[in-house]
Amino acid sequence: MTGDPDAIHADQFLPHPPAKVWRALTEPDLLARWLMPGDFRLEIGHRYTMRVPAMPGAGFSGVVEAEVLAFTVPEMLRVRWSDAGPAGDGMAWTITWTLRPEGRGTRLFLMQEGADPGHPLHARVRQIMDGGWRTRLLPALTRVLAGTPDPMKGSAMSDIADRYTRLSGDFLARIEATPADRWDRPSPCEGWTARDVVAHVVNGHRGIVAMARGTRPQPGHGVGLSGMGDAPEVHPDADLAAAFAECRANLLAVLADRDLAARPFPAPIGLVPLERAVDVVGALELLVHTWDLARAVGGDQTLDAEAVARTHEALLAHYDDLQATGAFLPRLDPPPGADAQAAFLAFTGRQA
Repeated sequence: MTGDPDAIHADQFLPHPPAKVWRALTEPDLLARWLMPGDFRLEIGHRYTMRVPAMPGAGFSGVVEAEVLAFTVPEMLRVRWSDAGPAGDGMAWTITWTLRPEGRGTRLFLMQEGADPGHPLHARVRQIMDGGWRTRLLPALTRVLAGTPDPMKGSAMSDIADRYTRLSGDFLARIEATPADRWDRPSPCEGWTARDVVAHVVNGHRGIVAMARGTRPQPGHGVGLSGMGDAPEVHPDADLAAAFAECRANLLAVLADRDLAARPFPAPIGLVPLERAVDVVGALELLVHTWDLARAVGGDQTLDAEAVARTHEALLAHYDDLQATGAFLPRLDPPPGADAQAAFLAFTGRQA
Protein backbone atom coordinates (compact mmCIF):
# COMPACT_ATOMS: atom_id res chain seq x y z
CA MET A 1 0.00 0.00 0.00
CA THR A 2 1.05 3.62 -0.53
CA GLY A 3 0.34 6.94 1.13
CA ASP A 4 -1.13 8.45 -2.06
CA PRO A 5 -4.03 10.65 -0.82
CA ASP A 6 -5.84 10.43 -4.18
CA ALA A 7 -5.84 6.66 -4.68
CA ILE A 8 -5.27 3.27 -3.11
CA HIS A 9 -2.53 1.10 -4.60
CA ALA A 10 -1.74 -2.53 -3.82
CA ASP A 11 0.07 -5.40 -5.42
CA GLN A 12 0.32 -9.01 -4.33
CA PHE A 13 1.95 -12.14 -5.69
CA LEU A 14 -0.43 -15.08 -6.04
CA PRO A 15 0.98 -18.57 -6.77
CA HIS A 16 -1.61 -19.27 -9.48
CA PRO A 17 -1.76 -18.67 -13.25
CA PRO A 18 -3.43 -15.47 -14.52
CA ALA A 19 -6.48 -17.37 -15.82
CA LYS A 20 -7.24 -18.69 -12.36
CA VAL A 21 -6.87 -15.26 -10.75
CA TRP A 22 -9.04 -13.81 -13.54
CA ARG A 23 -11.86 -16.18 -12.68
CA ALA A 24 -11.76 -15.05 -9.06
CA LEU A 25 -12.17 -11.46 -10.29
CA THR A 26 -15.00 -12.16 -12.73
CA GLU A 27 -17.02 -15.19 -11.63
CA PRO A 28 -19.94 -14.07 -9.42
CA ASP A 29 -19.83 -17.10 -7.11
CA LEU A 30 -16.14 -16.60 -6.47
CA LEU A 31 -16.46 -12.83 -6.08
CA ALA A 32 -19.04 -13.45 -3.38
CA ARG A 33 -16.54 -15.57 -1.45
CA TRP A 34 -13.91 -12.87 -1.06
CA LEU A 35 -15.33 -9.50 -2.14
CA MET A 36 -19.09 -8.83 -2.32
CA PRO A 37 -22.05 -10.77 -3.74
CA GLY A 38 -23.60 -9.29 -6.88
CA ASP A 39 -24.80 -9.99 -10.40
CA PHE A 40 -21.48 -9.28 -12.13
CA ARG A 41 -21.23 -10.06 -15.85
CA LEU A 42 -18.10 -9.63 -18.00
CA GLU A 43 -19.60 -7.18 -20.46
CA ILE A 44 -18.62 -3.56 -21.03
CA GLY A 45 -21.42 -1.31 -19.85
CA HIS A 46 -23.03 -3.98 -17.67
CA ARG A 47 -24.45 -2.41 -14.51
CA TYR A 48 -24.83 -4.50 -11.38
CA THR A 49 -25.36 -4.18 -7.66
CA MET A 50 -23.36 -5.50 -4.72
CA ARG A 51 -24.62 -5.63 -1.15
CA VAL A 52 -22.82 -5.95 2.18
CA PRO A 53 -23.63 -4.82 5.75
CA ALA A 54 -23.94 -1.05 6.02
CA MET A 55 -21.41 1.06 7.96
CA PRO A 56 -23.42 4.11 9.12
CA GLY A 57 -20.48 5.57 10.99
CA ALA A 58 -18.50 5.72 7.77
CA GLY A 59 -21.44 6.99 5.72
CA PHE A 60 -21.64 3.72 3.77
CA SER A 61 -25.11 2.39 2.88
CA GLY A 62 -23.96 -1.16 2.13
CA VAL A 63 -25.33 -0.97 -1.43
CA VAL A 64 -22.77 -0.48 -4.21
CA GLU A 65 -23.87 0.34 -7.74
CA ALA A 66 -21.23 -0.85 -10.17
CA GLU A 67 -20.47 -0.81 -13.89
CA VAL A 68 -17.96 -2.69 -16.04
CA LEU A 69 -15.85 -0.06 -17.84
CA ALA A 70 -13.18 -2.08 -19.67
CA PHE A 71 -11.43 -5.43 -19.69
CA THR A 72 -8.78 -7.45 -21.49
CA VAL A 73 -8.95 -11.19 -20.76
CA PRO A 74 -7.06 -12.19 -18.63
CA GLU A 75 -4.96 -9.06 -18.12
CA MET A 76 -7.03 -6.08 -16.96
CA LEU A 77 -10.44 -5.33 -15.47
CA ARG A 78 -11.77 -1.85 -14.73
CA VAL A 79 -15.07 -1.17 -12.92
CA ARG A 80 -16.78 1.81 -11.34
CA TRP A 81 -18.27 1.67 -7.85
CA SER A 82 -20.60 4.22 -6.26
CA ASP A 83 -22.48 4.22 -2.98
CA ALA A 84 -26.19 3.99 -3.75
CA GLY A 85 -27.23 5.48 -0.40
CA PRO A 86 -27.98 9.15 0.23
CA ALA A 87 -25.07 9.46 2.65
CA GLY A 88 -22.60 8.54 -0.09
CA ASP A 89 -22.44 12.20 -1.13
CA GLY A 90 -21.85 11.28 -4.78
CA MET A 91 -18.71 9.32 -3.94
CA ALA A 92 -17.56 7.09 -6.83
CA TRP A 93 -14.46 4.97 -7.30
CA THR A 94 -12.74 3.45 -10.31
CA ILE A 95 -11.18 0.07 -9.52
CA THR A 96 -8.54 -1.28 -11.91
CA TRP A 97 -7.10 -4.77 -11.58
CA THR A 98 -4.00 -5.61 -13.62
CA LEU A 99 -2.64 -9.16 -13.86
CA ARG A 100 0.95 -9.87 -14.91
CA PRO A 101 2.55 -13.32 -15.13
CA GLU A 102 5.43 -13.68 -12.69
CA GLY A 103 7.37 -16.92 -12.50
CA ARG A 104 4.91 -19.70 -11.73
CA GLY A 105 2.22 -17.29 -10.59
CA THR A 106 0.66 -13.87 -11.06
CA ARG A 107 1.39 -10.41 -9.73
CA LEU A 108 -1.96 -8.73 -9.10
CA PHE A 109 -2.07 -4.94 -9.03
CA LEU A 110 -4.96 -2.90 -7.61
CA MET A 111 -5.56 0.79 -8.18
CA GLN A 112 -8.63 2.44 -6.63
CA GLU A 113 -9.11 6.06 -7.70
CA GLY A 114 -11.72 8.70 -7.02
CA ALA A 115 -11.11 10.01 -3.51
CA ASP A 116 -11.16 13.73 -2.87
CA PRO A 117 -8.45 14.16 -0.22
CA GLY A 118 -10.01 17.47 0.83
CA HIS A 119 -13.40 15.93 1.59
CA PRO A 120 -13.64 14.55 5.17
CA LEU A 121 -16.00 11.69 4.23
CA HIS A 122 -13.91 10.65 1.26
CA ALA A 123 -10.75 10.69 3.36
CA ARG A 124 -12.35 8.53 6.05
CA VAL A 125 -13.71 6.00 3.55
CA ARG A 126 -10.36 5.85 1.77
CA GLN A 127 -8.62 5.03 5.05
CA ILE A 128 -11.13 2.29 5.85
CA MET A 129 -10.92 0.74 2.38
CA ASP A 130 -7.12 0.90 2.34
CA GLY A 131 -7.02 -1.17 5.51
CA GLY A 132 -9.80 -3.44 4.28
CA TRP A 133 -7.94 -4.43 1.14
CA ARG A 134 -4.79 -5.18 3.12
CA THR A 135 -6.18 -7.01 6.14
CA ARG A 136 -9.35 -8.68 4.87
CA LEU A 137 -10.08 -8.73 1.15
CA LEU A 138 -6.73 -9.68 -0.41
CA PRO A 139 -6.15 -12.40 2.22
CA ALA A 140 -9.67 -13.69 1.46
CA LEU A 141 -8.83 -13.75 -2.27
CA THR A 142 -5.69 -15.73 -1.47
CA ARG A 143 -7.72 -18.31 0.45
CA VAL A 144 -10.29 -18.68 -2.33
CA LEU A 145 -7.56 -19.22 -4.93
CA ALA A 146 -5.89 -21.79 -2.70
CA GLY A 147 -9.16 -23.71 -2.50
CA THR A 148 -9.45 -23.40 1.26
CA PRO A 149 -12.53 -25.47 2.13
CA ASP A 150 -15.67 -23.46 2.73
CA PRO A 151 -18.71 -25.74 3.15
CA MET A 152 -21.08 -22.78 2.87
CA LYS A 153 -19.80 -21.59 -0.51
CA GLY A 154 -18.75 -24.59 -2.57
CA SER A 155 -15.60 -26.20 -3.85
CA ALA A 156 -12.30 -24.91 -5.19
CA MET A 157 -11.86 -23.65 -8.72
CA SER A 158 -11.25 -26.06 -11.59
CA ASP A 159 -8.29 -25.79 -13.94
CA ILE A 160 -10.27 -26.14 -17.18
CA ALA A 161 -10.42 -22.40 -17.86
CA ASP A 162 -6.70 -22.18 -17.11
CA ARG A 163 -5.89 -24.81 -19.73
CA TYR A 164 -8.24 -23.25 -22.27
CA THR A 165 -6.70 -19.81 -21.69
CA ARG A 166 -3.23 -21.17 -22.31
CA LEU A 167 -4.11 -23.03 -25.53
CA SER A 168 -6.29 -20.27 -26.95
CA GLY A 169 -3.56 -17.79 -26.10
CA ASP A 170 -1.10 -19.87 -28.13
CA PHE A 171 -3.50 -19.83 -31.09
CA LEU A 172 -4.02 -16.07 -30.81
CA ALA A 173 -0.26 -15.55 -30.71
CA ARG A 174 0.12 -17.48 -33.99
CA ILE A 175 -2.61 -15.32 -35.57
CA GLU A 176 -0.93 -12.12 -34.46
CA ALA A 177 2.47 -13.34 -35.71
CA THR A 178 1.23 -14.19 -39.22
CA PRO A 179 2.52 -11.78 -41.90
CA ALA A 180 -0.22 -10.16 -43.96
CA ASP A 181 1.06 -11.67 -47.23
CA ARG A 182 0.78 -15.29 -45.99
CA TRP A 183 -2.93 -15.59 -45.18
CA ASP A 184 -3.77 -17.13 -48.56
CA ARG A 185 -1.21 -19.92 -48.29
CA PRO A 186 -2.64 -23.48 -48.36
CA SER A 187 -2.94 -25.26 -45.02
CA PRO A 188 -2.77 -28.97 -44.12
CA CYS A 189 -6.61 -28.90 -44.09
CA GLU A 190 -7.54 -29.82 -47.67
CA GLY A 191 -9.06 -26.91 -49.56
CA TRP A 192 -8.46 -24.42 -46.73
CA THR A 193 -6.05 -21.52 -46.61
CA ALA A 194 -4.45 -20.23 -43.43
CA ARG A 195 -7.23 -17.64 -43.34
CA ASP A 196 -9.86 -20.41 -43.52
CA VAL A 197 -8.30 -22.27 -40.59
CA VAL A 198 -8.72 -19.27 -38.31
CA ALA A 199 -12.23 -18.56 -39.59
CA HIS A 200 -13.20 -22.17 -38.84
CA VAL A 201 -11.97 -21.90 -35.25
CA VAL A 202 -13.76 -18.57 -34.78
CA ASN A 203 -16.96 -20.06 -36.20
CA GLY A 204 -16.74 -23.07 -33.89
CA HIS A 205 -16.23 -20.89 -30.84
CA ARG A 206 -19.24 -18.78 -31.74
CA GLY A 207 -21.36 -21.89 -32.13
CA ILE A 208 -20.38 -23.26 -28.73
CA VAL A 209 -21.08 -19.95 -26.99
CA ALA A 210 -24.43 -19.61 -28.76
CA MET A 211 -25.49 -23.14 -27.80
CA ALA A 212 -24.48 -22.51 -24.19
CA ARG A 213 -26.43 -19.26 -23.99
CA GLY A 214 -29.40 -20.30 -26.10
CA THR A 215 -28.74 -17.57 -28.66
CA ARG A 216 -27.78 -17.34 -32.34
CA PRO A 217 -24.15 -16.84 -33.38
CA GLN A 218 -23.39 -13.51 -35.00
CA PRO A 219 -20.80 -12.60 -37.66
CA GLY A 220 -18.25 -9.91 -36.96
CA HIS A 221 -14.82 -8.45 -37.73
CA GLY A 222 -15.18 -9.59 -41.34
CA VAL A 223 -15.73 -13.28 -40.48
CA GLY A 224 -19.08 -14.76 -41.55
CA LEU A 225 -21.01 -17.80 -40.35
CA SER A 226 -21.16 -21.42 -41.50
CA GLY A 227 -21.87 -24.90 -40.20
CA MET A 228 -19.74 -25.96 -37.24
CA GLY A 229 -17.45 -28.18 -39.30
CA ASP A 230 -16.94 -25.70 -42.14
CA ALA A 231 -15.01 -22.50 -42.74
CA PRO A 232 -17.15 -19.37 -43.22
CA GLU A 233 -16.54 -16.65 -45.75
CA VAL A 234 -13.90 -14.12 -44.76
CA HIS A 235 -13.68 -10.56 -46.02
CA PRO A 236 -10.22 -9.69 -47.43
CA ASP A 237 -9.87 -6.96 -44.78
CA ALA A 238 -11.11 -9.13 -41.90
CA ASP A 239 -9.45 -8.59 -38.53
CA LEU A 240 -8.86 -12.24 -37.64
CA ALA A 241 -7.06 -11.47 -34.38
CA ALA A 242 -9.94 -9.32 -33.16
CA ALA A 243 -12.50 -11.93 -34.26
CA PHE A 244 -10.77 -14.68 -32.31
CA ALA A 245 -10.04 -12.49 -29.29
CA GLU A 246 -13.75 -11.65 -29.05
CA CYS A 247 -15.03 -15.22 -29.23
CA ARG A 248 -12.24 -16.32 -26.87
CA ALA A 249 -13.41 -13.79 -24.28
CA ASN A 250 -17.01 -14.97 -24.75
CA LEU A 251 -16.07 -18.60 -24.20
CA LEU A 252 -14.06 -17.70 -21.11
CA ALA A 253 -17.14 -15.94 -19.78
CA VAL A 254 -19.18 -19.11 -20.38
CA LEU A 255 -16.60 -21.20 -18.54
CA ALA A 256 -16.73 -18.73 -15.67
CA ASP A 257 -20.49 -19.22 -15.35
CA ARG A 258 -20.85 -22.43 -13.35
CA ASP A 259 -24.38 -23.10 -14.60
CA LEU A 260 -23.40 -22.69 -18.26
CA ALA A 261 -20.14 -24.60 -17.84
CA ALA A 262 -22.04 -27.57 -16.38
CA ARG A 263 -24.76 -27.56 -19.04
CA PRO A 264 -24.96 -30.87 -21.00
CA PHE A 265 -23.29 -30.48 -24.38
CA PRO A 266 -23.43 -32.92 -27.34
CA ALA A 267 -19.80 -33.60 -28.27
CA PRO A 268 -18.06 -36.39 -30.22
CA ILE A 269 -17.08 -37.87 -26.84
CA GLY A 270 -20.74 -38.04 -25.78
CA LEU A 271 -23.20 -35.86 -23.92
CA VAL A 272 -20.87 -34.22 -21.40
CA PRO A 273 -20.72 -30.96 -19.42
CA LEU A 274 -19.79 -28.10 -21.72
CA GLU A 275 -16.54 -27.47 -19.87
CA ARG A 276 -15.54 -31.11 -20.42
CA ALA A 277 -16.19 -30.74 -24.15
CA VAL A 278 -14.02 -27.62 -24.21
CA ASP A 279 -11.30 -29.36 -22.21
CA VAL A 280 -11.06 -32.34 -24.56
CA VAL A 281 -12.54 -31.66 -28.01
CA GLY A 282 -11.85 -27.94 -27.75
CA ALA A 283 -8.23 -28.69 -26.87
CA LEU A 284 -8.00 -31.00 -29.88
CA GLU A 285 -9.29 -28.25 -32.18
CA LEU A 286 -6.96 -25.61 -30.77
CA LEU A 287 -3.89 -27.83 -30.85
CA VAL A 288 -4.29 -29.15 -34.38
CA HIS A 289 -5.33 -25.82 -35.85
CA THR A 290 -2.50 -24.00 -34.10
CA TRP A 291 -0.21 -26.44 -35.88
CA ASP A 292 -2.12 -26.14 -39.17
CA LEU A 293 -1.81 -22.35 -39.12
CA ALA A 294 1.85 -22.38 -38.17
CA ARG A 295 2.61 -25.00 -40.82
CA ALA A 296 0.84 -22.97 -43.51
CA VAL A 297 2.55 -19.66 -42.80
CA GLY A 298 5.98 -20.86 -41.67
CA GLY A 299 5.40 -20.06 -38.01
CA ASP A 300 6.29 -21.80 -34.75
CA GLN A 301 4.89 -25.35 -34.92
CA THR A 302 5.76 -26.31 -31.34
CA LEU A 303 2.68 -27.25 -29.31
CA ASP A 304 2.08 -27.28 -25.56
CA ALA A 305 3.63 -30.62 -24.55
CA GLU A 306 1.42 -31.18 -21.49
CA ALA A 307 -1.73 -30.41 -23.45
CA VAL A 308 -0.66 -32.72 -26.29
CA ALA A 309 -0.13 -35.65 -23.92
CA ARG A 310 -3.32 -35.06 -21.94
CA THR A 311 -5.53 -34.55 -25.01
CA HIS A 312 -4.10 -37.53 -26.90
CA GLU A 313 -4.70 -39.83 -23.95
CA ALA A 314 -8.25 -38.54 -23.43
CA LEU A 315 -9.17 -39.12 -27.09
CA LEU A 316 -7.72 -42.60 -27.65
CA ALA A 317 -10.93 -44.31 -26.53
CA HIS A 318 -13.04 -42.00 -28.72
CA TYR A 319 -11.34 -42.46 -32.08
CA ASP A 320 -14.35 -44.17 -33.69
CA ASP A 321 -16.66 -41.47 -32.32
CA LEU A 322 -14.46 -38.77 -33.84
CA GLN A 323 -14.44 -40.52 -37.20
CA ALA A 324 -18.22 -40.93 -37.16
CA THR A 325 -18.62 -37.15 -37.28
CA GLY A 326 -16.88 -36.94 -40.65
CA ALA A 327 -14.98 -33.88 -39.44
CA PHE A 328 -11.69 -35.57 -38.52
CA LEU A 329 -9.04 -37.13 -40.73
CA PRO A 330 -8.19 -40.85 -40.36
CA ARG A 331 -5.13 -41.44 -38.23
CA LEU A 332 -1.75 -42.23 -39.70
CA ASP A 333 0.98 -44.53 -38.46
CA PRO A 334 3.48 -42.36 -36.59
CA PRO A 335 7.02 -42.46 -37.98
CA PRO A 336 9.64 -44.55 -36.15
CA GLY A 337 10.96 -42.73 -33.12
CA ALA A 338 8.17 -40.14 -33.25
CA ASP A 339 7.98 -37.81 -30.28
CA ALA A 340 4.72 -37.14 -28.42
CA GLN A 341 3.73 -34.25 -30.67
CA ALA A 342 4.36 -36.19 -33.88
CA ALA A 343 2.39 -39.17 -32.51
CA PHE A 344 -0.52 -36.90 -31.60
CA LEU A 345 -0.50 -35.26 -35.02
CA ALA A 346 -0.48 -38.70 -36.67
CA PHE A 347 -3.54 -39.62 -34.56
CA THR A 348 -5.26 -36.59 -36.10
CA GLY A 349 -4.22 -37.54 -39.66
CA ARG A 350 -1.30 -35.11 -39.91
CA GLN A 351 2.31 -35.84 -40.72
CA ALA A 352 4.79 -33.62 -38.92
